[in-house]
Amino acid sequence: MKSSRHRIIQLATVAIVGLYFALTIWQNQRQAESSWDQFAAIPIVSGGRIQPVDSYARNQLMSLSGKSSIKLKETGEKLGPRAWFAEVLFLPELASTRPCFRVENEEVKALFGEQASAEKNFSYQQIQPGMEKIAQLAERAEAKEKPQLTVFDQQISQLHKKLKTFRELSQCLPAHIAAGEVLTEQELITIVTANQGLKLLLVPPADEKQPLTKWQNLGTYLAKNPAVAWPAGNDGQTNWFTLAHAYQAANGQPDENFQQCCASYLEQVRTSTPDGLHKADHEFTFYQLAPFQRSLPLYLLAGLIILASWSFSSQRTASWLTVAMTLLTTLWVIHTCGLAMRVYLSGRPPVTNLYSSAVFIGWAAISFALLIESKLLKNGIGGFIASVIGTATLIIAYQLSFDGDTMEVKQAVLDSNFWLATHVIIITLGYSANYLLGLLAITHTLRSWLSGSFTNKQVKQSYQLIYGVTCFALLFSFIGTILGGIWADQSWGRFWGWDPKENGALMIVLWNTIMLHARLSGLCRVRGFIAMGIFSMVITSWSWFGTNLLGIGLHSYGFREGAMQKLAIVCAALTLIAIASLAKKHRTKES
Repeated sequence: MKSSRHRIIQLATVAIVGLYFALTIWQNQRQAESSWDQFAAIPIVSGGRIQPVDSYARNQLMSLSGKSSIKLKETGEKLGPRAWFAEVLFLPELASTRPCFRVENEEVKALFGEQASAEKNFSYQQIQPGMEKIAQLAERAEAKEKPQLTVFDQQISQLHKKLKTFRELSQCLPAHIAAGEVLTEQELITIVTANQGLKLLLVPPADEKQPLTKWQNLGTYLAKNPAVAWPAGNDGQTNWFTLAHAYQAANGQPDENFQQCCASYLEQVRTSTPDGLHKADHEFTFYQLAPFQRSLPLYLLAGLIILASWSFSSQRTASWLTVAMTLLTTLWVIHTCGLAMRVYLSGRPPVTNLYSSAVFIGWAAISFALLIESKLLKNGIGGFIASVIGTATLIIAYQLSFDGDTMEVKQAVLDSNFWLATHVIIITLGYSANYLLGLLAITHTLRSWLSGSFTNKQVKQSYQLIYGVTCFALLFSFIGTILGGIWADQSWGRFWGWDPKENGALMIVLWNTIMLHARLSGLCRVRGFIAMGIFSMVITSWSWFGTNLLGIGLHSYGFREGAMQKLAIVCAALTLIAIASLAKKHRTKES
């Protein structure tokens, strides 16, 4: 009877999760930009890979504005990434009036006459009066050494890069070509040279079934066809201009004619293709599903259910724990499938940049926590830790997604699938184990403070578990660091160079070693070892994240404004908890 009830609860929980995903996807399609689906699925090339318009538009808008949509002051409506990107391509003058640039610094606002404005989002036209001054200051900032850069310098440089990106995108389809003019060869060469955005747009070959290597971007195609008129509805080679005419004729709306033009182009793409472009279709589906973003609130919900269950009677606690653990297991499966899909789409191992490291570290730590819960604890603590880790790492990943394409390998030095699959995976497993270690230590401390039922036997079990995870963390951190040195020797001709990232990895290894030696030698007992376990999260956070944000060294990447301050706050809070765990006596009772 109990087993049957348990199974019913599990099936019902899985069904509810499936219904939640189905409803949110349906609602998103209904509310968002379903009339743009054909346009959103069109493949373009960026960052060395082919991706759908949907991914590229979202990444660019989030990079410029910090949001996935723009609120229009006139109507109060929101302009989504697909509609915004269509305006940038086909109606650049209208796009220049949209407030897609986020500027918070008052000194920067003053450059274009907005120093007294409470607004934070500005259009290209609003910023235009200060363009020349911004370019001058950005050039001056770029000439400085990174340690000398002020916050103002950094924000000016970032705004200048965003403005440049917008200009390039808005010049993808030169207006006089789209209008059907015939150009001389020299005029066309000048346009192609000036417009980097032309490289985004793919032109299928005239003959079907051509391999991807035979495809061209629009810039290359125009350069090879210098005296061609572009009337609307011309042959398949001119699809982008046909789309522009259809969109302009509909006054910037995705009417039936525009959608038909998009569908026609997609059909040509899919029949011509080739190996390689099908990934763009799958990426479009992946972002429609949004497995990580949709899992985030459910991870939080699972933790709240576990917290609530501990206040119930034993029978109700068991039922609610079953709900929470089934929910977490289902989310782990979704998380795993999401990671596998990213590996397939990028053609890379799961960790290539800060975003992917956050997703993978979360997945690995959740895996360890659920394993510990199912094999050892069986009281919800492992599940609660999995919930905290899932929520925290997916929030971090969401914030990092504002940097742009999350599947792009940002550093040329990372261009090695072998080392990405060995050194990077193993070192991030070490990070995951250290975060699990720290959260187990915090949980141990809170139980000893708040629960009078924390028996000596339970204290010993918890202590032994934290010790075991420390050994595991040391093993993976040490092996990962050694493999990193071998990679460095192959890439740069030296095993060790005291780079900040290398020092951070060494700090983790040394700290885990100090913990084990202090325990073995008797320098610390339970409380001391627990406090050191909490502080391991500080060391790991600095190695994983902080060293990337310094602006120096070979591993300096992934900078975001304000990230260092947030990291400092988190590390300070963890340090205070570690100190408090030493200061306050633990409450236990005899078993």
